[in-house]
Amino acid sequence: MTTQDVNQLLAIMKANYSYAFKTMSQDEKYMLLCTWTVTLQDIPSDIVMLAVMQLVSQSKWLPTVAEIREKCREIHYAAATPDTTFDMMLASGMSVTPEQQREHDRRETKRKYIAEATKHLRNEDNGALTLDSLLVNPAFEGIGTGRPSFMLQSGITPNGLQAK
Repeated sequence: MTTQDVNQLLAIMKANYSYAFKTMSQDEKYMLLCTWTVTLQDIPSDIVMLAVMQLVSQSKWLPTVAEIREKCREIHYAAATPDTTFDMMLASGMSVTPEQQREHDRRETKRKYIAEATKHLRNEDNGALTLDSLLVNPAFEGIGTGRPSFMLQSGITPNGLQAK
């Protein structure tokens, strides 16, 4: 996910969980943007949005990154598990219209994309990112260099100025 994707995600969250943002300062909102950008970096934005929509429909409270990552992992397993309904229809001799076949093929293409894009989530312990995945992130480019060690990829600071 990019910073822009996370901005959109946070706008959705703010619309659905406005109470969670009411007392937040600009600096806190900026840190939320930074941490969500880094911690969701390895998951395609469309899959995160699927997870968030499911969470919004079932959660009374603002979901955490850990809950979003866990839901993405659940989505992976759902997508990776073959849908045998269509095959059972064919095996039982039911006729299938071309439109039903096209719809099945579209859905299977989406399931395969989700399963492939999220397969790395299978091996996560409690949804945590690995150290190596964090160290290659540009936000941590400054580690060991004497420069700030955590900087958002866009270079925008909380007050809107470009970081150097």
